[in-house]
Amino acid sequence: MTDPRRTGSVRQLALSIYAGSAVGLLTGPLIARALGPAPRGELAAIVSYFECLLALVSLGVPEAIGFHAARAPLERPRLVGAARRYSVRLVPAALLVAWVTVAGPLASLPGPARLGTIVLLSLLPFGVWGACFEQLLRAEGALRPLAEVRFLPFLIHGVAVCALWAVSELSLKTLIAVRLVAVIAPAIWARTRTRDVGGPAVPLRPLVEFGAKAQLGRLAALANVRLDQLLMLPILGAEPLGLYAVGVVVAGLPVGVGEALSTRAFGEVGRAAPEKQGATTSALLRRSMILQIVACAGLMSVAPWLMPLLFGHRFDGALLPALILIPGFAAFGWGLVATSAALALGRPDVMMYSHGAGLCVTLLLLPVLLPIYGIAGAAGVSSASYVTFAATAGVLLRRGGIGEMRPGMGDLRSLVLSLRALAPIPGGRRAR
Repeated sequence: MTDPRRTGSVRQLALSIYAGSAVGLLTGPLIARALGPAPRGELAAIVSYFECLLALVSLGVPEAIGFHAARAPLERPRLVGAARRYSVRLVPAALLVAWVTVAGPLASLPGPARLGTIVLLSLLPFGVWGACFEQLLRAEGALRPLAEVRFLPFLIHGVAVCALWAVSELSLKTLIAVRLVAVIAPAIWARTRTRDVGGPAVPLRPLVEFGAKAQLGRLAALANVRLDQLLMLPILGAEPLGLYAVGVVVAGLPVGVGEALSTRAFGEVGRAAPEKQGATTSALLRRSMILQIVACAGLMSVAPWLMPLLFGHRFDGALLPALILIPGFAAFGWGLVATSAALALGRPDVMMYSHGAGLCVTLLLLPVLLPIYGIAGAAGVSSASYVTFAATAGVLLRRGGIGEMRPGMGDLRSLVLSLRALAPIPGGRRAR
């Protein structure tokens, strides 16, 4: 029998994500005020390159491991072995990528920051290893350990930033060092919380073949989220990027709802009986839409007075892109639930095509609007790409046989009751 203390609930996972967001709201202003717009932009560039390269080198293997673990639990020890083997094989490539990136796009970084960035990028295999165990926890439906893993880097970041600020040592160099710890510690904790003992590895080729399909979508997603920041540094400079990065931090808060429900969707849809998977998916999508609408409306109402209070007048220019991005990020959060459910249904193509559609919008409009309208243009393009991503995912699932996705009052009542009871979201017919 599954331990309910280990299974947890979507509310616990959501609380861990929003606790992390709260830490970000606390430390974000400290970092912004200590660094200023230009160094804040350099930090955003480093983080963007790390996340994009992490997705690139993983080739979707963590997602493939999670999918096979949900479908064949008895294979979990061998999947643990596959995670170890794949991560070890990535080490030489990661070292090469680190040197090339710092010598090329990030060559303008100051000396100590460049060295720290090389070390950070050299940890890419470690990040892939940790992502594999996160997916194993996700496939198991162990939301409480997963919540711990998700919150740990925020906790490390929050404690370290506050301590460094207190002693006036908050700088680009020290923040890179904090990032190093925030990569290593969650990976180790994810492995500790996974109960499986490693065994002989399953063949890597089928994992890569499956993961590559979903990974194309993930790379497109990262391009949608990060391409604007990657292009902004050479086109506009570090200071506008710093303003834009602050706007993204604030506007991205609704995505936490989508991340929490996407984890629930992957586990519940994957474990549901085949004849109930469609109803479970449509119920989750309707409830997710309600939550995203509420989060979007609330954030847009408080952002105009909250941002100047937290970040100071040097970052007044971040408000406009934040307001433009908030609706787009709300749509993106809903799309995360849709693509996660599709992945559990064995349809990684939904993720690939949905993110691909959003990426087309980004690639067509960003080079045109970014030089003309600056960070406001980048925000408009990003928001449009997120809406395109979510709409495409909904259309593909609808054509695949998923039922009604538009929420009604019955869904609102059912959602409130589910959250109050800390119960799994029911996947039956739409309440009336």
